[in-house]
Amino acid sequence: MVYYAADAPEVGWARSRLDPAWGPVTGVEAFFADPYRSMDQGRRSSVYVSSWADSGINALSVLNWFLTPTRVQRLTPAGPGGLTYTAQVEYESAGRPGTGEITTSWDTDQASKRTALTFASGARLLLDHQRVTGTVHDSRRHADTFAYTGTTPRLAAHYLAAFQALLLGGEHFHTTDHTRLHHLLYQHTQ
Repeated sequence: MVYYAADAPEVGWARSRLDPAWGPVTGVEAFFADPYRSMDQGRRSSVYVSSWADSGINALSVLNWFLTPTRVQRLTPAGPGGLTYTAQVEYESAGRPGTGEITTSWDTDQASKRTALTFASGARLLLDHQRVTGTVHDSRRHADTFAYTGTTPRLAAHYLAAFQALLLGGEHFHTTDHTRLHHLLYQHTQ
């Protein structure tokens, strides 16, 4: 299984910057939006199903590198047609439970994808998946930043990293991760 968002350059950078001194993750906010509102509803529903089915797996797979999502406590649609969903996600980080929020939406004029993690020490990790950038502020407020400067387009760079990890033996998710992530994605859908 290929999780292009989880293998994106900014996520790899963030993983390389993790510091055990930050402690467990204590806060999670993820927002993944694409401008599909004006797409033909029949095509949108048959190809992408809903914003949650389309983008929820991307958000969950990114989070999976930094914590263990364990349960989607609640999945709430906002408005008709599956345009926006908010999920309350339970997770475990360094043996501690927590709850975070993932919002997915097609009710937007421009794509936007970001993940924010807060750690027990006060460190904060901010990833902008659309711009392929990252910032981390540690507990002493020292900042470290990343900006993708490659010539490969954003989405191609995400897929390239995913296929390199998969085909060239890089670190990748285990089969049990695939099963758990997809169970979380679909546990509240009919």
